Amino acid sequence: MTIRHQILTDAEGKPVAAQIPWDDFELIKAELERDLPLDEEARSVLDRRHRELEEDNVEGLDSQEIFRRVRERLARKRVGNGAR
Repeated sequence: MTIRHQILTDAEGKPVAAQIPWDDFELIKAELERDLPLDEEARSVLDRRHRELEEDNVEGLDSQEIFRRVRERLARKRVGNGAR
């Protein structure tokens, strides 16, 4: 699948977001929901978190921060398992 997209950058030219057409988003969403079905509890948590973000009740994280945290956790897990 080829997805038409536009990369949005900050003043320094660093990518900060990708914008895709709504139809492509709907296709991706449908595939994810098919491949990774959510039970009612998981959907309820996701819906609540979405509302919190939309209502500015919580501060969101940018993708770079999320990826940094994931890499950090994976590194700790590898060290804990004795992997190199």
